[in-house]
Amino acid sequence: KSQMMHTLRDAKLHGNILMVSEIDALAEALKTDYGKQTAELRMIFHHETVGQSYKTDREPVEVEAPMLALLMSGTPNQLVSFIKTIEDGMYSRFLFYILKADYKWKSQSPLSERGNIDISELFEDISERLKVNFFSSLGKRVMINFTEEQWEKHDNAFGAHLAIVAAEGNPHMAAIVFRSGLMVLRVAMVLSGLRMSGRGFRQCDGNSAILHEAFDQHHDNADGKDFEKQDFGLLQGDACTEKYG
Repeated sequence: KSQMMHTLRDAKLHGNILMVSEIDALAEALKTDYGKQTAELRMIFHHETVGQSYKTDREPVEVEAPMLALLMSGTPNQLVSFIKTIEDGMYSRFLFYILKADYKWKSQSPLSERGNIDISELFEDISERLKVNFFSSLGKRVMINFTEEQWEKHDNAFGAHLAIVAAEGNPHMAAIVFRSGLMVLRVAMVLSGLRMSGRGFRQCDGNSAILHEAFDQHHDNADGKDFEKQDFGLLQGDACTEKYG
């Protein structure tokens, strides 16, 4: 746990991204005496202050407004090993994207279509562009603004979801509605940042702010039938519409 606190503290200004290719790898680590961090993960979701004191040197480590993005992949059984119940709030802090199996053989031959692409070179080019965008945004204040119409869409959609789960009388499902509404906005902001990386930044009057109106155009897909599966179509098609002002 102490190493996680140090990592969060050292990267406080820029945040952290934790990518786990096998969910059970993190689930097993959280079971150990030195890795019990589930409470901290839940607190970090809302940027609550986390910290720890040490017995050896008595040096307290405190991280205010920690930032951590957690991206995991795995099977449904692995997910159950990580989230055993919806009652502790961990489930409501995640969005889930389920990939449908496509049982169609794809040729591995380098002579076939696009077979001459070097995957290392491909990702090296992408990472270089992301790095340039990251450093070009340092020191700038980025503001993501939603229009009144977009806020109305958001309020109506999640207000309807909340009414459905309230009628079922399940308080744990209500927490999923509240946090999913927050995560939809966070995803829209991330997608806006990716769009800006390709279009560049526009300075606003005198304060180095970047006004960027964006919203996920698939927000309307969040109907009651798909809500329980947390499938809002966020990763399909054009992610957001935008207007600089």
